[in-house]
Amino acid sequence: MMEEEEKQCLIKSYSTFRSAESLANSDHVLLVAELSLTLLTPQKTPSLPRPDVARLVQDAELQDLYNITVQNKFASLGALPDDVKESWISFSHVIRISAEEVIGPARRVRKPWLSTDTIAVLEEKAKAKIQNNTTTTV
Repeated sequence: MMEEEEKQCLIKSYSTFRSAESLANSDHVLLVAELSLTLLTPQKTPSLPRPDVARLVQDAELQDLYNITVQNKFASLGALPDDVKESWISFSHVIRISAEEVIGPARRVRKPWLSTDTIAVLEEKAKAKIQNNTTTTV
């Protein structure tokens, strides 16, 4: 409980020293403190799911469907605005929406934690350990 309070505390330690007497005879005291500041980490914006490009490369029918979808969306878009930024936003939006509709997001393939070779080595080690325990030494 005390450690949690210490973590949240801004001032870790402090000392006061009497200052040299001045001509005005003031009551000022020198303060030396050790502060602990925790900086906030910036919040990451959630990234958009990436399309499954590998599936698009392998499947010819999917490529045709994607091309048709992009062409239809650009045809319905009409003339692009003169502003480069607005043109890029509309262009990237068409590409991104078409990819989401046709291709879908890429699925992450997780590899097994232990390979089959590693499992085989562990099994051999266990067998050797059992064999070593059953043999008696003279």
